[in-house]
Amino acid sequence: MSDFNYPKVLIFSQPFNTNSGGGITLTNLFASWPKDKVAVISYPFMLTQVSTDVCSIYYQIGVEELHWAFPFSLIKEKPKSGIFNPISTESRYITHRSNGVRVGLSSSILNPLLKWSGLVHTISRLQISENLKVWLSEYGPDILYLQISNRESIKFSVELINYLNIPTAIHMMDDWPSTISNKGFARFLWEKRIDREFKHLLSKIDLHLSICDEMSSEYLKRYGYKFISFHNTIDLDRWTPFIRKDLSLSDGPKILLFSGRIGTGIKESLIELATVIDDLNNEGIDVRFHIQSTSKDPILFNQLKKHKCVVIKPNVEYSKIPELYSSPDILVIANDFSADGIRFLRYSMPTKAPEYLISGTPVLVYASSDTALHRMFLRNKVGHCVGSQDPEELKKAIKLLLNDLEYRKMLSENAVTFATDNFDSIKLRNKFQALLIETAQKKKT
Repeated sequence: MSDFNYPKVLIFSQPFNTNSGGGITLTNLFASWPKDKVAVISYPFMLTQVSTDVCSIYYQIGVEELHWAFPFSLIKEKPKSGIFNPISTESRYITHRSNGVRVGLSSSILNPLLKWSGLVHTISRLQISENLKVWLSEYGPDILYLQISNRESIKFSVELINYLNIPTAIHMMDDWPSTISNKGFARFLWEKRIDREFKHLLSKIDLHLSICDEMSSEYLKRYGYKFISFHNTIDLDRWTPFIRKDLSLSDGPKILLFSGRIGTGIKESLIELATVIDDLNNEGIDVRFHIQSTSKDPILFNQLKKHKCVVIKPNVEYSKIPELYSSPDILVIANDFSADGIRFLRYSMPTKAPEYLISGTPVLVYASSDTALHRMFLRNKVGHCVGSQDPEELKKAIKLLLNDLEYRKMLSENAVTFATDNFDSIKLRNKFQALLIETAQKKKT
């Protein structure tokens, strides 16, 4: 496709980066899209490590668009609204400073209180400012693409759609509508209200996208719209040289590696894994549990560090991930078994899943059998799955993956084949981009 055929895309909320699932997926799906035809509107806190490889046009939501209710208006930062420029076109990352103490207090004390009380849904609102209207007019988008996850962004998305009057796509990464208001004394009120507002937004969408087929099936039943699934993709040219060929165990301590996001739905399972691995060490099996994540949760990390087996590894650049994933003895995916964790991640598919598979390193999936993740790995025999919160079963699984070389080889071969057939960047990117182009050509009435 020539540049002439590409519409101008405006993305709301999720910036391009290599340190979040949404950002990585976005980067891989939009790679090869003309750079001058991609722009992002996003919050300041999300503009922390922004990649400019695919997009260098960013508008920062600031004081002109984001309005806080009293008394939060007195204490909240007032970032400047407007174009957020990279230092130069050669810069790979744009770095936005944040106050560490402020962020820590908010995440540990203020945010949980606001969620429980339901105030989180009312204390702020977004609106299209005059400055943003000028910028939107100058850029002239042809299609709007949404990755959102809260009430404020639902309402602002509707405002953007009404103002721009252009075709719109929404891409759901997690089943956040199921957990957005499931706690607190006013949860029933907010569940109904936000569900109604979200359904109103969906009625205005031209292209509905999900993260996996199971989410698409569920959303068809729940909301009545056909969702087309697009997950993270794999650049086979970049990953193939690092596919693990030798499935024998490494010398010295055996290594289990967990890499990726730590947060909602991924906390308790890591502690459970660390406890089981400590038990294996007490039995004389020399095993280390490496954890590599950009997430910052000091309380959880302090708990994890109490386990002798745990080694917190420094972050690595995304370009080094293929080599990283081919080095441990077992790669780990861990989801919590709590009701909230299962509800949030039931229809999710981790960004790292295709990357784990193409690495050829055997994968251990510790997640409820009621999740799309567990079912995909089990159904295709591409990883060993423990689907119940059972320390003994988890211990047996680790021993099996460490001791049975033929089983390791079988999982590895199946995983590489499955990843190659289902997550090839070129195939999926072409399909994704063709859908956006087709949708953009639809005229709004």
